[in-house]
Amino acid sequence: MIGDHAQDRVDASRKFQREMAALGGRVTVDVLPEAGIFGNGHTMMLEKNNKQIMFRMIAWLEGNVFKPR
Repeated sequence: MIGDHAQDRVDASRKFQREMAALGGRVTVDVLPEAGIFGNGHTMMLEKNNKQIMFRMIAWLEGNVFKPR
């Protein structure tokens, strides 16, 4: 999960994502501004929209980690 003003992190994260995919891994890069969510820095839990970020993380966990078997 990457907030605003961090294009270097976006680039590095997408490179890591490609490298892991080549090894059979799965990495999700969630760039908040691309999802229309703005105003986030490095400490998202302290931002005014922290509940929006929390619900986004929960949705990812439910869809990727806590799948019913």
